[in-house]
Amino acid sequence: MNKYLQSIAEEKDGFSFGESWRYNEDSLVSLLPILRKTSKKRNYLLLKEAAKAEIKDTGTINKVEVYNGEDKPIYIRMGEILAGSTQERTAIRSYVVMPKEKVQIEVRCVHASKG
Repeated sequence: MNKYLQSIAEEKDGFSFGESWRYNEDSLVSLLPILRKTSKKRNYLLLKEAAKAEIKDTGTINKVEVYNGEDKPIYIRMGEILAGSTQERTAIRSYVVMPKEKVQIEVRCVHASKG
């Protein structure tokens, strides 16, 4: 096992496991977050950290428009749930949205029962 994976498995070098999480009781998948505490600052933001990010509907079900109003790039993880006015959607791949950039990203509906 390489040193990085061993540090995670043994919860060393600032790594720890978070509490497992499921979207709801019907979800087949459970996530176990791997957390790392470090004094290093990232040179990007996660979408949930970006106060100046705007997500707008494009009029099509499989795309949303993301505007990054921050001074750092925003990282959107594959599978990240994007709340919409009518339904939640999820990014089908990971994206990096550069500062002051507006892009359309591909998404899928989270709920099979909603269009």
